[in-house]
Formats: sequence, structure tokens, C-alpha cells
Amino acid sequence: MDIRYNMINWVHRSTRGWSSGGTVADPRTGEIIKATVTLGSLRDRQDYLIFEGLLSPYANGTEKPTVLYETALKRIRQLSAHEVGHTLGLGHNYYDSDKGWISVMDYPHPLEKLGADGSVDLSDAYQARIGDWDKVTINYGYRQFPTGTDEKPSLTKILDDAWAQDLRYMTNQDTDANPKVDQWSNGVDQADELYRLMKVRRSALNRMGEHTIRAGAPLATIEEPLVPVYMYHRYAVESAASMIGGRTTSTYARRPAHPTKGVSVDDQRKALDALAVTLRPSS
Repeated sequence: MDIRYNMINWVHRSTRGWSSGGTVADPRTGEIIKATVTLGSLRDRQDYLIFEGLLSPYANGTEKPTVLYETALKRIRQLSAHEVGHTLGLGHNYYDSDKGWISVMDYPHPLEKLGADGSVDLSDAYQARIGDWDKVTINYGYRQFPTGTDEKPSLTKILDDAWAQDLRYMTNQDTDANPKVDQWSNGVDQADELYRLMKVRRSALNRMGEHTIRAGAPLATIEEPLVPVYMYHRYAVESAASMIGGRTTSTYARRPAHPTKGVSVDDQRKALDALAVTLRPSS
């Protein structure tokens, strides 16, 4: 509660609770005086279950695979940066840039790799850095120009340079019908991403069993990692569905621009085919 200190608080809890990044600001000026981040332990436990379900790493049941700990730590590190971003005034950014991952303000699905032998690699699941878009926002919001600078064109140039690199901002209200804006999803073409993720899911489900839990654990607890892996594709399904009848928005355009463009017929058909695959029991 001390106004002099910015804090990141770790809270132990066994039930659902939001992580958050809040501030105390001077009501007269808007100046941020203090920032407070709250992170909950349930997030780590749920992520750990997902990683166990993806890898089924317990050959004899007594191992303590470092990949589980390391990947969970990468996730909580990313979440810490995300919530600190909120304390600095940054909003969620779910834009699927051609550059790939561009912001810690996304809701990140782990970026796993599927090997030729069906193994899942989590070494690059979460980035250990802030994104290129995050640098743009801080530069735009906190830049102090030399005395005499005309700020408006200088700020406009920051955004123009960002948009030229496909660094753009799309947030919560843009997710419904824009196939370039997705929560908990990777990739640029969401139909292709759904196909990819279904292969990862099938590989993990094929290995699901006693090797998914530690020795001595009740067999019934296999259901705990099973559920998130069985539903592993759910956000990719939502994202692919947004291609059907979807329209892309390149920027928050101003008159007289024409800001939207419909998804092509071929891409919509590809999305329908990808969604149909999820209905097959064998998938």
C-alpha cells in the first residue's frame, strides 16, 4: 500500500482469479504515481497441466522434467510484462501481424512445434522479450521531444513507420468479425493455423495416458491435463470462423478512406473446410 513503491504481488489461490495491472494516478494531471500488478498461482498450475498434457513426459513417473518448469516460468514472465504494460497505459493488442508475434499485450497461445516423429517442442513457447509493437506504444506515449518540435507530425511519423512494418493495433472490440484479430491464437492465416493445431492436438491425445501423470497419482487425474488438451483448438476454431463473412480492417481509418475489405471466397471456403475437419471423430 506504500505509495512510494511499485509492486508485483504474487497471490496463492486455488480458484479462478484475474491477473491485473492497476495504477494510482494524480486526478489533476493523469500522472501515474504508483503501479501495482497482481499475479495468481492458479495460472501457473493450469499452464503446467497443459504442458503435461502436450508432452506426457513421465516415462517411469518419477521424473521432474525441467521443460515443464522452464515453460511455466516463461509464461509467468510474459504475463508479468503484460500486466506491467497495463500499468503504463497499454491496451490489449490481438493483431496478427505478418511479422509474427509483436506484443506482450496479446493473450498468447503457446507456440509449440510438432516434430516429424510427432513430438511436441515447447522451447519457443513464449518469447523472452517485449514485442516490436510495445516499443512503438512507449515511444509514442512517452516520447519527450526537444523544445520547439512540432509534436503532431513527429507522432504521426512514429505510427506511419510502424504501419509500414505491419505493426498495428487491434483490440477486444475488433475480434468478432476480423480474421486478422484473434485472442489465444498464433499464425496469420487462421484456417492454416487450425489445421496445424489439430495435428498438435492429435499428437498429444495419441500419447495421453498413464505417462501423463506422476507415479502414485490416481488414474482418474488423467482427466485434468486431458481437458485442456482435448479443447486445445477451441480458440483456433473461433479464429477460423471469423474468416467466414469476415472483413479485415487495416487501420483505424479516417474519412475519406475505405477501411475494410472482405475475406476472399477461396479463403472463406478454406476456413469452412478447416472447421469441417474438427467434426471428424478421428481428428
